[in-house]
Amino acid sequence: MDHTKVYFISESFAKNNNYINENISWETISKEIPKMALLKIKPFLGGCFFDELLEKYNDRTLNDDERKLVDNYIRPALMSFVLYRINYNLSFNLTNKGLQSQFGDNSDSNDLATVSYIAGLDFDDANIYLSEMEKYLKKNYILFPTLSENSTDCGFDLCKTTVKKSSYGIRFI
Repeated sequence: MDHTKVYFISESFAKNNNYINENISWETISKEIPKMALLKIKPFLGGCFFDELLEKYNDRTLNDDERKLVDNYIRPALMSFVLYRINYNLSFNLTNKGLQSQFGDNSDSNDLATVSYIAGLDFDDANIYLSEMEKYLKKNYILFPTLSENSTDCGFDLCKTTVKKSSYGIRFI
């Protein structure tokens, strides 16, 4: 993973747009962002479109339509996937003695069922954002030339009638 790139989420966005406590280190959050972007968002969008948006985001050259897609769909979905992942990371640590629960001076760690419930809510939110992004892209595909290209190398095919998610990205058929 290229850690010099910003994968759509800055520290201020992460800490100001959800329930993350200010005591959670940016390092804990930031190490999950590229991973979730590459595992969840890139397969959804398709490699070519994702790479194009990421490059433009880092170069600060997104047009208004791309900015809307990033701000209203990609960032919220990605942040929800990050929250899903860090819920477990903050509650449990893998040590030389096995999986351990964390206990602080003034707080107790939740049990696995509670952590899983909260993480599940974040996972559900992320998938709702993906569903909304799918509807938006289907309706507005013409705004994104990379989606309009019929390129199997990019992981999707666009023929403008229905959308199906696959491990290769969005397929407009």
